[in-house]
Amino acid sequence: GIEVGDVDAKALKFQVKVQDPFPSSESIRSSLLVNVPESKHDVLVDFITRLYAVYVDLHFTYLEINPLVVLDPTAEEPARVYYLDLAAKLDQTAEFQNIGIAGVVPSSTGADAGPAMDFPAPFGRELTKEEAYVQELDSKTGASLKLTILNKDGRIWTMVAGGGASVVY
Repeated sequence: GIEVGDVDAKALKFQVKVQDPFPSSESIRSSLLVNVPESKHDVLVDFITRLYAVYVDLHFTYLEINPLVVLDPTAEEPARVYYLDLAAKLDQTAEFQNIGIAGVVPSSTGADAGPAMDFPAPFGRELTKEEAYVQELDSKTGASLKLTILNKDGRIWTMVAGGGASVVY
């Protein structure tokens, strides 16, 4: 690969506490965009603000964009933002809150953003029809409904966090 050095040590950081309102455009400009040409400030503030809104609204737990490219404005077009690679993780426990929006995030072009978000079974195994049914129920409620079948021929069920019951026969 390429020697890029310690990016974390060089990167500017801007922390927003969970319960705090999103910061003003001016605070973003003065903290994150100090080394960016003024002609790109408006498009970057808009991008950062919208990106943060999507991050919060869809319950992301992780989001990394690298590299992010901002093209210079021309006489015909304003500055434009392109993210060339993106890695993200969604909070599966918030899936029930995102029904209808997790797979189709509105875009400025009106293009379909793709299929609904599917959370796969753990690596190396497929869900049984019973597990898939409980997972579907879980996605439609705020309650936590989980089922993992350890032995398909077994007759004992354990409720690890059961409401008063620990074993069901």
